[in-house]
Amino acid sequence: YYQRLLAGDRNEAIVVVDDYVRERGTEKVYDEVLLPALLSARRDRHQHALSADEETFILDTTRDVLRKLHRVRDVVPGAAPANHSPGIAANSAAANATDGNSHEGWHPQSIIKPNAEIAVIGCPAHHPAEEISLEMLAQLLAHGDHYVEIISSRVLPSEVEARIADVQPAVVFIAIMPPGGLEQARYLCKRIRKLAKHAKIVVGYWGELHSSYDKLLVRMRAAGASYLTTSLVQSKSQIASLLPTRVSASQPESEPPQEPAPTGLASTAGGG
Repeated sequence: YYQRLLAGDRNEAIVVVDDYVRERGTEKVYDEVLLPALLSARRDRHQHALSADEETFILDTTRDVLRKLHRVRDVVPGAAPANHSPGIAANSAAANATDGNSHEGWHPQSIIKPNAEIAVIGCPAHHPAEEISLEMLAQLLAHGDHYVEIISSRVLPSEVEARIADVQPAVVFIAIMPPGGLEQARYLCKRIRKLAKHAKIVVGYWGELHSSYDKLLVRMRAAGASYLTTSLVQSKSQIASLLPTRVSASQPESEPPQEPAPTGLASTAGGG
């Protein structure tokens, strides 16, 4: 996928993803194809091996792929896409439509059900590529009764803080895509902890850890984070365990969900 993007071949890049989805299913494509491509682009741009225009092309193409994946994400390995669709490579123009509920600065990325509520706010630490990774996470979480609101990387920190204070989400997820982003994430953790005292803060670090997982976890917890994840699928599981269970009016209320043990994530250090 990344090699096709480097060659400027958007159509062939989409075909690569299409084939992967057919063979492996949609859930694996995020961690195993799309996220590694974004990490490679960040690394190559940082090392001046990629121009600004080339990086923009890669980010824009990946956004387009995600819009198409949003419509076929139920595909299972070895099966034809839902509704006998020819796949994302030939998806309809409707996949590119802007969500009618979007507004400048933040936007929901998963299907909004009638009784949906903002349960998770996703914050990029410092770069648009992190924003795209949050769109991937939102798609993985899209089957629940909650949706993810993603704050743009262009939004000022004061606006981010105001939005979180207003919504009071159950979970705030901060995405870090190196190089950089750690200090910005720590700052966000500290501010969010003051504004949303009951929210769980999950930090997703994409890429190789230069220090140990435990060392970074300690740093993030000192800034106010609750958990540290290193893959999108792991992040999906962690967030799902933190979201409150919705109870219908016809059912008796159950005991409030118990907070997961703090050691649960550390036991999967570096895992996917």
